[in-house]
Amino acid sequence: MQVAEAELLVSVDDDVQVTPGAIHALVDAYDRRTGPSVVAGAVVWGEEPIPPMVLRRIGYGRAARDGERPDFINSSLFLYPRAYGRQWPWNEKMDRGSDVLMGAIWRRAGVEMLWAPDARAFHEDDRNVLTAGRHGDYVYALLAHALIAARRPYRLALIETVTLAAGLKGYARSRSSLTEYVRAWVRGHRAFVHDYRLLRDLAERPIPDTRRTHERCPDSDARPPSAPTSRHASQQRGSDS
Repeated sequence: MQVAEAELLVSVDDDVQVTPGAIHALVDAYDRRTGPSVVAGAVVWGEEPIPPMVLRRIGYGRAARDGERPDFINSSLFLYPRAYGRQWPWNEKMDRGSDVLMGAIWRRAGVEMLWAPDARAFHEDDRNVLTAGRHGDYVYALLAHALIAARRPYRLALIETVTLAAGLKGYARSRSSLTEYVRAWVRGHRAFVHDYRLLRDLAERPIPDTRRTHERCPDSDARPPSAPTSRHASQQRGSDS
């Protein structure tokens, strides 16, 4: 991202096949925006494309209804201004839930999450299952929605009761999976507490003016705001190797 020169960038997962015309559809949707925005493509994962999502009370996503503001978008295919990537660096060390986390940051910053249904792509069939051990990342992202996107004590209470209870019930089939889930839950909370101020400061960065970025920043050596170094990211380096 730091070596790219285009004002608009498209992120595509390495296991996604993009159809002809999808990139143009993303750009067209972006051009129709009415404010600061990012645009997700329609990635088919299974039988249906994944639309913008809203978090349910239980802590997992459902499709956003017409006129409903999404909590996050699927990051398998999406378009964003290069300036946004510099302003709000993506946490690529998260094993699961990085798009949910970025949704919280974008919501707090005032960035709209749009969808281009004509920007079709197809994901490989092997769905990235949310296993017991991956809940550390996911609860980290959920906590960001409760305390970073907006201060919503009721959502925090739901995470610590309904979401936790659903996980305990789902992984109670074996002692090993239940233990793994509880450890991941605690790990995610500890990491979020450690990173709270960092995430809050990140989300409060001002929205960059993307109208004439190339004219205002002729110096190709200009450095972006420093990417945050979080405890959460450092924990993930070992698990990714």
